[in-house]
Amino acid sequence: MEWRRITASEIALVNLLLSANFSESKAIAEQVRNARVRTVDANGSIAFTVASSERAVVKHRVPIEAEADDRDGTVVHMLLHVVDGQVSELEFFKEDSSAILDLPPPDRWRLVELHG
Repeated sequence: MEWRRITASEIALVNLLLSANFSESKAIAEQVRNARVRTVDANGSIAFTVASSERAVVKHRVPIEAEADDRDGTVVHMLLHVVDGQVSELEFFKEDSSAILDLPPPDRWRLVELHG
């Protein structure tokens, strides 16, 4: 897949994660602002390429995550990955490893973990 601009629905999900306002959320928001993305799997996970010189110094590779129920009731996880100070991936997966039927909209996600 080719690199593209991030979509409005993808930005809404990133903004939901960043609404937790953890220590590096502003740096990550700056990186995402002009980042390019590409879809990396059938679940809609996206990889980022970041042009910003802003760095996000996080303690853990996944500083924030959220969960929501898919149409079949199985929990879907959304993880924001930060590698070497740069946002690298927004990952989606279901707890039972089946395909995501419908990626839940931003208002159905629950923030579940905050590492900073």
